[in-house]
Amino acid sequence: MLDARTIAARFWTEPDTENRAAYLRVCGPLYTQTPGNLFEPVEMVRNNDLFAHWNVNEHASFDLRNDLAEAQCPVLVLGGQHDPVCPIVGSEEIVAHLPPQRVQLERFAHSGHGVFRDEAERANSVLRQFVTSCSDCCAGVAVQDRARPLRHDVRTHRVGSPRNISIVFVHSIRP
Repeated sequence: MLDARTIAARFWTEPDTENRAAYLRVCGPLYTQTPGNLFEPVEMVRNNDLFAHWNVNEHASFDLRNDLAEAQCPVLVLGGQHDPVCPIVGSEEIVAHLPPQRVQLERFAHSGHGVFRDEAERANSVLRQFVTSCSDCCAGVAVQDRARPLRHDVRTHRVGSPRNISIVFVHSIRP
């Protein structure tokens, strides 16, 4: 049986259907500190051709780290100490590229790739507190509009190569 490192290397360098299946089966449980495989209960359409194109043609050159210095709103970076995909050093690298007065880094000592899965109560509390404290970043919104509730649009973007670091942007908008 191949080890996780070999299976991961094959998946990221030769992302075909067979290597993807092996990766999801063997490496999936390593994403989380919570028992189980986070990929098993998820119902989603996986487009291996699209992923292979991204991985072979786009991934190596996709690097937004320098753009992070332009952040105008507060940024929350959540990092799991045991994350095999986006290690804590990747979170620290994101923070190093952001304006120091705008960034908050939260390390999760008992989490892997999914802090919301491994330390759900703390992760939700940190996010709730962060979003609540960010009401001032809407300073340009008219006072009467502030009475309407915020809707939070969460988007994940991969930032940086080859370290496979990613960032989640929470955009607060008023519907």
